[in-house]
Amino acid sequence: MNYNQAFFDPVLKASSKVAEEHAKSMKLEIDRTRDDVIVRTAVAYLELAEVRHSLELLRKEQASAEKILGVTRERVQANQELAIEVTRSELTAARVQERIIKLDGRDEILTQQ
Repeated sequence: MNYNQAFFDPVLKASSKVAEEHAKSMKLEIDRTRDDVIVRTAVAYLELAEVRHSLELLRKEQASAEKILGVTRERVQANQELAIEVTRSELTAARVQERIIKLDGRDEILTQQ
């Protein structure tokens, strides 16, 4: 009869150490990934709030530009303004509309994100 028991197995201890280190590095990677997701989500929400606020202001600006355009057209018809002023007013209204369209697109992207 023969009985052999190892009190200290260096190979087993080394592989156990490697497994522990791997588990620690995986936990750190998971924590880093979670933190990245949290940061990206917070940034997206902040940008979405900013875009929506800008859209609200631009819609008010658009209403003002339309009123100005109407008044300018009336003044041109009454020969109190040059016709070029209508074109300038239309250009201003178109620029505001363009910015609204761009921000609407960004709003949609951020909402989906």
